[in-house]
Amino acid sequence: MKKRLTAIFLSLCMCLSLCTSTFAASSSTQSQIEAEIQSEKNRVFSEVYRQLEAQNALSHMAIYEEILGPEIEMSIMAKHGISLCDANYYAPYGGVVTYTKSDCDVAITYLDYDNSYYYVLDHYSFKVSSIIQALMGYIPGVGGIFSGIFSLQSIVDSTACTSIKNCQGYAQIMNVYNRNDSSTSSFVSGWRNHSTMIIPSGATNSYANLFPQHNPFE
Repeated sequence: MKKRLTAIFLSLCMCLSLCTSTFAASSSTQSQIEAEIQSEKNRVFSEVYRQLEAQNALSHMAIYEEILGPEIEMSIMAKHGISLCDANYYAPYGGVVTYTKSDCDVAITYLDYDNSYYYVLDHYSFKVSSIIQALMGYIPGVGGIFSGIFSLQSIVDSTACTSIKNCQGYAQIMNVYNRNDSSTSSFVSGWRNHSTMIIPSGATNSYANLFPQHNPFE
C-alpha cells in the first residue's frame, strides 16, 4: 500500500510539473507577442509622426494610431497562428477601401509588388487617384466620403521606401480627411498584411474594391 501511495504521489508531482511548464511556456509566448506588438507599434507610429510632421498634420496622429494599431496586432498575432476578426477582404492584386471613423474619412490603397514598384517606388510623389484610374479605369464611388480624398499628394521618401521593401515590395497608402476642420494627410508605408485589406470595427460608410490583375510594365 505504501509503495502504491508513493507511486501515485510521484505521478501527481509529474502531472503538476507538466502543467506548470505548459503554463510557463504559454505565459512566455504571450509576453513575447506583446513585446513584438509594442516594438512594432513604436516603430510604425514613429514613422507616422515623422510623415505627419512634414505635412503639418500632427493633429491626425490619433486616427492613425486607432486604425494602424489593430492592423499591427493582427499582423503579429497571425505570425503566431492567432486570428483576429475585423472585416477582411482577400485582395491578391491589391485594392482600395474607404470608410468613416472617428469623424475622419479614410481611404487606404493597397498595391501588389509590380504596381508598388511602378507607381510608388519609382516616384517621389504621386496621387492614388492616378493609380486607381490606371488599374480600374475609373474612380470608385465613395458614398458620403470626401470625394477629394483620392487626390491628395503622397510623398515617398527613403524611409517609406524601406518600409515597402521590408514588406516584400507591397505598398499601403493611407489618406485621411478630418471632417471637423477639413484638414488632410497621407501616410505611405509597407503593406504588412499583404493580400488582406482591412476595415476596422466601428467604421461606417465602408466600401471595398479589388484591383484586377495588372502588369504595369506592358
